[in-house]
Amino acid sequence: LGEIGVDDILVGDNSNTLNSIVGMLVLNGNGSGDIVRFNDSGSTMSKTVTITPDRLIGAASTDIRFISLEQFTLQLGSGNDVLNVGAVASSTINLETGAGSDTVHLTATVGATTLNTGDGDDRVTVGANLSGAGGVFSNHSAPLSIAGGIGNDVLNLNNSRSAAGGTGALSANSLTGFGTAGIGYDAFETINLTLGSGADNLTVNGTATGATTAIETGAGADDVLVTATATTGEFTLSTGAGDDAVTFSGTDQTLA
Repeated sequence: LGEIGVDDILVGDNSNTLNSIVGMLVLNGNGSGDIVRFNDSGSTMSKTVTITPDRLIGAASTDIRFISLEQFTLQLGSGNDVLNVGAVASSTINLETGAGSDTVHLTATVGATTLNTGDGDDRVTVGANLSGAGGVFSNHSAPLSIAGGIGNDVLNLNNSRSAAGGTGALSANSLTGFGTAGIGYDAFETINLTLGSGADNLTVNGTATGATTAIETGAGADDVLVTATATTGEFTLSTGAGDDAVTFSGTDQTLA
């Protein structure tokens, strides 16, 4: 890319797919604030796509390498895609999975990341490793915003492999604390929060209206506070093993 100034590069063919890329492609932003948009929105194929700190794998017939990009955008098509997201080395990351029943594993965020899953029954896991297994929140050092779409969408917030206790708060549209830079979410029908084996402190300030929210605090001596009028949808709390304390402050909720 150009060495001086900000370049805005669109990668894709006339059918809005990446299928025509069959040879080596290396994009070097030279640290000058360049923007690259990978457009596969016209694809009807179901793809398994992995983003590493410097490669886009599975979207085209060959790996695409990128270096020093300020903004990274990926638009997938209408297939039932699997998207594995590692620590993309860009300041801003925009991801759109398009229509279809997509699965997204968000392993790490080191740049401000926005994910829009589009229409379809989508499943997003934050904290998963690239194979989808439970992971940790501590790899998410940049803000993360996730939007579901039309369909029965599931959001898994998974810190199950963490052995260190943490402090955080859940609201109707965000999770803060637990080593994250903040995770915002919207338009999910099911929200699952799973904590690890340390002694965690969780405040539930709200749950999403019309959604089912399930919280598992895991092993450890956990402390959970559910504040007044916090829950507006179906809400399940499981504290797991350990000497746990659960407080309902000013609510009309009961603990089953």
